[in-house]
Formats: sequence, C-alpha cells, structure tokens
Amino acid sequence: HLTLPMEDGPRDLLERIDLKPYRDLVKEADSVMTAHIVVRAFDDKRPASLSPEVTRRLLREEIGFRGVVMTDALIMKAISATIGEEEALLRAIEAGADILLYPADPLAAIGTVTRAVESGRIPEAEIAKSVLRILALKERGGLVERRITEPEEVERVVGSREHKEAARSMAEASITLARDVNKLLPLQGVRGIRLIEIGGAHNAFREELAVAGITTDESSPVTVAAVNRGPRAYSGEIGLSDDEVKRIAGNGTKTLLVSFGSPYIARRLPEEVAFVCAYSHGEESQRAAAKAIAGKIPFRGKMP
Repeated sequence: HLTLPMEDGPRDLLERIDLKPYRDLVKEADSVMTAHIVVRAFDDKRPASLSPEVTRRLLREEIGFRGVVMTDALIMKAISATIGEEEALLRAIEAGADILLYPADPLAAIGTVTRAVESGRIPEAEIAKSVLRILALKERGGLVERRITEPEEVERVVGSREHKEAARSMAEASITLARDVNKLLPLQGVRGIRLIEIGGAHNAFREELAVAGITTDESSPVTVAAVNRGPRAYSGEIGLSDDEVKRIAGNGTKTLLVSFGSPYIARRLPEEVAFVCAYSHGEESQRAAAKAIAGKIPFRGKMP
C-alpha cells in the first residue's frame, strides 16, 4: 500500500513454503491474484504483478494454472509512486494478467488499453484470450444464465443454519494456542478475570465466557486481553502501541493475550504472556476462543 516490498528468500525456501499452496490447489483454483512485490528469486527488477517471469513462466507454464489472473489494486503506491498507473496497466497485460484491478479511473484505463491495442503494443489476441478466460469463469459461476440475485434470496441463503454451522465448525477448528509457558490454560477453576478490550467490544467473547462461568472481576489475579488489531491499509504498521503493551503486560497478573486479528501482535510482549490466536473478530471466532480458553473445546488450530 505504501511502497514496493522486496522478497529476498532463496528459491528452494519459496518452493517449499510459499509456492506449495499454489501447486497443490492449481487444479481447483478459478483465479489467482498477483502481488505488488519484487520476488528476486524469480524476477529481481519487476513486481510479480508486472512480471512475465512470474505470471507467464512460473504460474502459467511451470505450475500449469489455466484460470483467471488478476493484479492487486493498481492504486497502491507500490505502483502509482514508482511506475505510474498508465504504464502499469500495459505492463500487467504484457505480463499475462487478465483483470486489472482497481485503477484510479476505470474509464481512463479502458482508453489506455484501447490505444495500446490500436498502436500494436498489445496484441488484440491477448485481450481475446483474457476475455475468454473471464467469460469461462462467469459461466462456471452461473452468471451467464443468471446475473442478478434477488435480495430476498440473499437473505434466505446467507446466514442460513447451514452457513452458521459451517462458520462455527471452522472457527472451533482454528483456535490456536501459540504460547503458554506458564501453563495458564485452560482457565478451569478460574471464575473471574480482568478483561482488557482493545480494538472494539468483544461481546460474544464475554457472553461465551459467562456461559462457562467466567465473569469479569477487576480484583482477579488473571488478566485476559482481547485484541482486535489487524492490517490497516496505509497505516504503515501492524501491532500494539507502547501504551497498549504496558496495559497488557505491566499489570502484575497472570496474563493471556487473545488476538482476534493479526497473529503477529504478540512480538513485543514478554514470553510469560500466554498467547491465543483466533484470526477473526467474527462472532463465531469470539465464541470459539472463549470455549477453548475455558476448556470446553480443545485447541486444534496450527500456525500457518
């Protein structure tokens, strides 16, 4: 969002970790987004979103992806403050992108691409291939026969009992005990906690703890910090402020941090602070985290 990042990892490490999901899921995925990141192992000059080495050679030819490729948002400063959006539009197509995501002015972007085709810089055949891939994706999604969904049907399907059960099941499988050197968890036998909330209210978390018999008590020797702090566009940082660190770790109690956002926010906290990751501030994740902390369900999640 703010600058053009560089990835210096060796190819063998990238192959074992970063590329593994793509190779495993290539036959199932409908689309892939390329990032505005220079991955030097594949192209040491261009971001992946504008690199034929990444899109055409690695993704299309080597991995064998046949679906739709889209860029990340072209308004990001990694592009607008370096290459410039107009040139980036054309380089992305030349790299092999089918969808140019979120240009600042879509109509102007269409004009830029049209002129590039008319001048011969972009072969019309390349545009045709992208159009066919996009239309095939729409057809698989049923958008050829039915492009508009009635509002009442959305309300009937989204948030249905089946969806809620799936959300509950996934949330309960995701809760991760990342650190607990002092064996604080589960909080069996604990009836009161000092609750610190950062990043908004955690009402479902409170409610589910109360169901398990754990209520708030400012005199408790156990502190639970419920934090909703995740990536924020253009903020330049992800994490806890100095005051928040002191508030969580400087109270002289046994302390547990529960992250309902970024799993990286515990970096500045001492090892003795227990750490649980729920990854989401959604209601089901809040309830699942409370159940795991109270010992009602096991911690089944694993760090990526």
